[in-house]
Amino acid sequence: EFLVISHNIKRNLAQSEQLQMRKVLRKHYGISQGGRTDLDPAAQQYKALNKQICSGTYAAKQDFIDKHALAAYNGNAEKVSRLWAKLDSGKVKLNNVYNDIKTKIGKKINEAVIPDVVDLETKAITLINKDSKLLTRIDTGKVNLIICSPAYAFGMYEYGNGKEEFGQELDISLYLTNARDFFTVCYSILEEDGSLFVVISDCVREGEYKIVPEQFLFMMQTIGWKINDKLIWNKISTQPTSKLNRTVCGHEQMYHFVKSENFYYNQDWADEIPDIQIKTIDDSSTEFPLRSLADKVKNSIITTEKSSTRAIKKMCEVRGFHCGNSATFRIEVPLFAILAASRPLDRVMDIFSGTGVTGAASFQTSRYYTGVDLNKSFIEVSKVRLEGFLNNPDDFKIFLRAIKNNNVDVTHFASPTTETEAA
Repeated sequence: EFLVISHNIKRNLAQSEQLQMRKVLRKHYGISQGGRTDLDPAAQQYKALNKQICSGTYAAKQDFIDKHALAAYNGNAEKVSRLWAKLDSGKVKLNNVYNDIKTKIGKKINEAVIPDVVDLETKAITLINKDSKLLTRIDTGKVNLIICSPAYAFGMYEYGNGKEEFGQELDISLYLTNARDFFTVCYSILEEDGSLFVVISDCVREGEYKIVPEQFLFMMQTIGWKINDKLIWNKISTQPTSKLNRTVCGHEQMYHFVKSENFYYNQDWADEIPDIQIKTIDDSSTEFPLRSLADKVKNSIITTEKSSTRAIKKMCEVRGFHCGNSATFRIEVPLFAILAASRPLDRVMDIFSGTGVTGAASFQTSRYYTGVDLNKSFIEVSKVRLEGFLNNPDDFKIFLRAIKNNNVDVTHFASPTTETEAA
């Protein structure tokens, strides 16, 4: 152990060597991240080394991998050894390995603690754990507006839904074929005067863009969808996602599809925004005035800060399970679609509900919500996001307030299912 320090102290260390060095320093000198070295004369000589290898996120992530990799790979020590070799050689990035291990461990935790049945039905919010392409009108009832972001475009994120997971196809044509199944179902369950908004991004593979959004549009036309509008979701302060031989992609496409020319659309939505505060779980704020949305939507561009799931992930950890979804849109995105293409007390649906952002937007603007997701852990995350609305019966008064404030014509709504709704 003395040789470890004396041989390595004056050269750059590989990832596994940094870990080994840190273990020696902790064992003999009590040196750790954020620890003091001035109380022990023997430890003071390693003060600089402590700053180099015992501090910061690198050290914390190396320690996490060391602690959990064996469990993540089901006790396969040889696979863990190969993983550290790849880290040392630079073939894989520390952050990618850390996220992969964390996801695997989180999945194991979720399998142990999340019940088999996670569906939820309240007066205003319904959550369904089901494959969306198997939905029927019996499942959904009357649907006026669908908002979704489908599997994040051809392999960009893995959600843990198995080897045949939608969005992990190696061939773009197969991805589009699978997407067609989902949006054929959407066409069948949406009301004739309803709308579908789809947020979708492109991806770079083999050194070029795959023009996924454009190919997606052609596929949607074969189903019968009419392309009514094309928007851009512009994200501020996005991080580089590719090599520096091209500009940073800080936007996604948002398409508005309809079934007929007689769809509902409120051109004056910006002038009719109610004076309410919108609650949201995000790093930037916990609530904001809904009226500020008008300033974020100019022409065909919706400009927001980048998305973040940091806060919702922490809330899930407190409750003892893992949130594995890092790809959400900001609440302003569904808010625009809801205000422009639906009426108070309409039913809004998200067929890839994820963490329930669309649900939070729907409830706070007096719409019913149905969220559908194949991943049962995402349904549990949605419950965390929506728990403030789910657990407080008084919040249902927001619907009654919408009727009073907006003079809503209720004749087109579905029949009430409870005495409370009838009242």
